[in-house]
Amino acid sequence: MKTFGSRRVVAAIAGALVVGSALAGCTNGSASAKHPSSSAAPTSTQAALENQMLQNGIKQAGAGKYDDATSTFKAIVALDAKNKYALYNLGLIAQIQGDKDGALDNYDKAIAVDPKFTSALYNKAIVLEPSDRKQAESIYEQIVKIDPKASTSFLRLSYLYQADGDQAKADAAKQSALKLDPSLATVTPTPGQ
Repeated sequence: MKTFGSRRVVAAIAGALVVGSALAGCTNGSASAKHPSSSAAPTSTQAALENQMLQNGIKQAGAGKYDDATSTFKAIVALDAKNKYALYNLGLIAQIQGDKDGALDNYDKAIAVDPKFTSALYNKAIVLEPSDRKQAESIYEQIVKIDPKASTSFLRLSYLYQADGDQAKADAAKQSALKLDPSLATVTPTPGQ
């Protein structure tokens, strides 16, 4: 039976790459709709610079150069304090390094920019599972309302509901997860990972 431990870290880095790629679409005139900035939409030049920096930071993190990646993502935030992708990646690096408070702080900042940013919500819930199961459960419930196809959130909910003693809700959540992604049948989430 597989666990989420190492799979989550690899998926999180890959997820950061996917999230970062979304910023590339923000270099045209519609940047303000997809990329909220402090008071005005970034110029296409600024958005292109942020995108390039974001891609560099993702490559650095992917290579395990977390200090360099952290510096890169902080430089992006200095340009645009509401760059949810840089904030998310700062949270991800903190989470990978075991800095729970740093991870939660950066995920909260990303969520403040975009309350429906499910990647940040999901990772925040993972961080909270060992210490605040009820809050983690609430966040997963929020995620599946935002994205009814969030199979791993349903799976994690099933284990939290089971730990709470609510077998009916646990079974329903697991059925939802497996209907969306049958490969999850062999995965057992590990709290906090």
